Amino acid sequence: LAYYSHAQAASLKGNSGQDLGWTRYRLTADTLSYRMQYVWNATLLGASAESALVLPFPAIDLEKQVASALPDTGGSRFGLTDPLLVPLRLAWKAETINQSVGLEIVVPLGAYDVNAPVNTGRNYWQFAPAYALSYRPSAETVIGFKLRYGINTENHATDYRSGDELTFEYSAG
Repeated sequence: LAYYSHAQAASLKGNSGQDLGWTRYRLTADTLSYRMQYVWNATLLGASAESALVLPFPAIDLEKQVASALPDTGGSRFGLTDPLLVPLRLAWKAETINQSVGLEIVVPLGAYDVNAPVNTGRNYWQFAPAYALSYRPSAETVIGFKLRYGINTENHATDYRSGDELTFEYSAG
């Protein structure tokens, strides 16, 4: 599968939501991601076993100027970002309820330079157990969610460890 995403931001906000008028900021990121998934011809604990790999390729353009008298400190970069590896996901599938549990690993393979204004990589690993559930009460309706807890390791170029991440995604259609 291939996915395309576009993200754009053009302002910086203060703690109260006000515009920080003394700065110029514009970020554009266009990403093409390739997802490869394999369902193993085996079951474990009554579930199908799956593996996946997601390879994202972003084109990032950043324009950033703190004050008009100072130079633009932005930049651009294109290339592979940190891929997502799912070595094993267990999926239980039924007529109305599907569930899955697995470990997602973000591998630090994207370009990273501590002095670069734009990086495609984060330069640290993330290990994230994840659980997802979808409920289909009728052929026309589906409700789903995914809960994910990302544990980040230290970036050895900066000796900094980002906080862990809790993500809750939901959908209804």
